[in-house]
Order: sequence, then structure tokens, then C-alpha cells
Amino acid sequence: MNASLPESLDGLCLRHASPAEIRPLRHAVLRAGQPISAAHFAGDDAADTHHFGAFGGGAVVGCLTFLLNSLDDEPAWQLRGMATDPAFTGRGVGSQLLAFAEQALRSERPDIVLFWCNARVPAAGFYRLLGWRAVSDAFVIEPIGPHVKMVKSLAT
Repeated sequence: MNASLPESLDGLCLRHASPAEIRPLRHAVLRAGQPISAAHFAGDDAADTHHFGAFGGGAVVGCLTFLLNSLDDEPAWQLRGMATDPAFTGRGVGSQLLAFAEQALRSERPDIVLFWCNARVPAAGFYRLLGWRAVSDAFVIEPIGPHVKMVKSLAT
């Protein structure tokens, strides 16, 4: 799969995106009630950061970002800002977009096989179903709430 070319699944287009394309959804779902600046994350503009979006009907309906950020001194991709438009929740948008992004990064940098994130506790089950595992107890990130650190390895 060539990550630079859009892939259509059930009418959705999965592709690399710009921060400006995904920030409104990230804000609406993950930072509602906060200023729009709260949806701009450290590292968003780094050269080795990758933003991905699921687009349907001319709008972004799913988004996520991967930053090159080591874990325990091992090169790794950190997942941040994953969100799905509530009207599309439960339809496979998130799982398809995450699989697409993991494959795109794996194709680009086969030497980096470790992925990690600070998952909101209610979302941890979603990540477990996709092969991620919790490696910490719950902790609080203010003002968002409880999280758990999760990892996934694509090592063969």
C-alpha cells in the first residue's frame, strides 16, 4: 500500500492530512470547551510527525497523529489526538484509519516497530482489540482525565 495515495473504504478516503485539516475535529472531540489552541499539540509541526485523516462527504470524520518519540530509549511512534466524529463512532472508521496509519509508517520506517500512546481509560478497550496492551496503571492527565499507557509492537 502506498501511503501517499488515498485508499477508499466504504466511501471514506484514508490519507495523510495536514494539521489544519484535522485540528477542528481534534478540538471538537478531544478538547471541547477549551480554546482551539488546546487542539494544537507539541510536535504537530515537526518534520517527522505524520497526520492522518478519514474523509467522507468532503469533511474529516476521523483523525490521528503519530510523532517520532522514543519509549524506554527505543525509537517509537507516539499516537496522539485520535478522534472520530461522533456520528461515525462504531462504524470502523477509527480501526481502519489506525491500521492504515500503522502500515504507512511501517512502510516508511521499517526499522521502527514500536508504537505507544496515553489512551483515555474509556478508549483502552478499543486499542486492546487492535493489538495494543496496557503497560501502566491508570493516571490522570489534567484537565482531560484518566489515561493508561499502551504499546503495540509490529516486530515480526
